[in-house]
Amino acid sequence: MQNDRGGLSTPGAATAKIERRAADPAQSTERPTKSVTRELVQPTFCLRWNGRDIPLGSGRTVLGRAVNCHVVLDSPLVSRRHARIQVTGGVVLLEDLGSRNGVQVNGAPISKGVSIIAGDRIQLGNQHLQLVVRQAEPGKDDAEIASRTAKTVNIVPHGERMDEERTRAADAFDLIAQVVDKALALGRSDEAERLLAGHLQRLLKDVEDGKPMTRKTAESAATFGVRLAEVTGKAGWVNYSLRVYAELGRPLPMDVVNRLYALLRKIRGVDVKLLRRYVSQLQANVQHFGPAERFAVKRIEGLTALTGL
Repeated sequence: MQNDRGGLSTPGAATAKIERRAADPAQSTERPTKSVTRELVQPTFCLRWNGRDIPLGSGRTVLGRAVNCHVVLDSPLVSRRHARIQVTGGVVLLEDLGSRNGVQVNGAPISKGVSIIAGDRIQLGNQHLQLVVRQAEPGKDDAEIASRTAKTVNIVPHGERMDEERTRAADAFDLIAQVVDKALALGRSDEAERLLAGHLQRLLKDVEDGKPMTRKTAESAATFGVRLAEVTGKAGWVNYSLRVYAELGRPLPMDVVNRLYALLRKIRGVDVKLLRRYVSQLQANVQHFGPAERFAVKRIEGLTALTGL
């Protein structure tokens, strides 16, 4: 996972080639033999959760509640970055990343990195997983592993119900957003703020509670926060957008960042400490981001200079 996310490279099943050769012909009485090449296929390690196998590629995989983890465990008892698994050849290491509720292996808590083997049971908060191994087929890539270079794996208990709730909430927000757009177009900033404030605060509480949020909803929330700041002159709405994305652990959308460059020259009262903490958080995780998000991080870093104007 987001490898420690974002570039992330998780190769398919690795193969190695060995050659068996005859001894030096000058010292051997046997006829030289042709080299024999044999393909050795490394096993694919997986995390088994609720009957589902999640392949682990070579390198690091981070598990936690934050959306930028490689394996996202949606539970309030799981820390944002709870644990890390390192796969190197046939060796698997598990490490607690300073989680609040700890990591257990086969019922015993761990305090530092430990080696785990197939069959070991892992507990993160109230989530139970097991390390299993499956033998990959020679000459074939594991499509599921390859796909993880572009996406995280989300583990959501009661997923279908939560997906329905999230869809309904997003639909309701989209409907209100259309009304707000009209109010803003007519210059009715007070009405737009009244319509949006409650919904935006509920979205922030949801993400603070560790509930999943779609990218579209997050972008809409941050965009409306900045738009409200533009029409009301209230720095609190800038702080709102920063808090949402600080909780998500992701860079703000570029459109929002560009608006902030103009806004911070005119508005006072932005939470400078919040902005700096957010920038530090992004810098600590920049290796997980793709090129576009890394560029966004650089742009966000520049905002700190504007807060002193």
